Amino acid sequence: MTSSPEIGVVVITHNSRHHLQHSLPPFLRSPLRPKVLVVNSSSADGTVECAQAMGAETWVLPRRRFNHGATREEARRRIGTPIVVMLTPDAYAPTPDELGRLVEPIRSGVAACAYGRQLPREGADPVEALGRAFSYGERSELRSAADRERLGSSVHFCSNAWAAWSNAALDRIGGFQPTLVSEETIAVAKLLRIGERIAYVAHAVVRATRTAMA
Repeated sequence: MTSSPEIGVVVITHNSRHHLQHSLPPFLRSPLRPKVLVVNSSSADGTVECAQAMGAETWVLPRRRFNHGATREEARRRIGTPIVVMLTPDAYAPTPDELGRLVEPIRSGVAACAYGRQLPREGADPVEALGRAFSYGERSELRSAADRERLGSSVHFCSNAWAAWSNAALDRIGGFQPTLVSEETIAVAKLLRIGERIAYVAHAVVRATRTAMA
């Protein structure tokens, strides 16, 4: 597989072998030819072997070392691409073109971070479907610090289940912080503070097969 030096996709996994056949192919087949790195916290279900067989790079770390913020920070430095996409394995992109749609605001210099739309899983109950619809609407938007008064704390919303970042912009804010939750929210708040913009890309879609909102 020939990989692009511009875009990297980081997939954070633990006991995720059953997801990889659905989540990895759209990125491995993307016309952008990204580097794909599967990060695994020492699961024993064959996740690593499956990822390697499919053509992805892998990095295994001890389970006790896993931290949502710190692990993603190390992963984005390891992959070393100007644009890094964070993904969870249970987010399935329907086509290989979703990646290009997601990263376009960063490639064009419009935003430092872009996150895409998460559709509910098949068979989701009405409460879950409504929650997804509320968080991920049909209209794209570009947010800046000037929108804080209008949007309140939601101006910081983002999800690393399906988000792209400028690595240079992350460097300027010290990267993802070592935190158990909400590393992307902290990063967005810092980016807005230094004058960067955040894009929500409604036409860059994944189907979220987990039940929890993210």
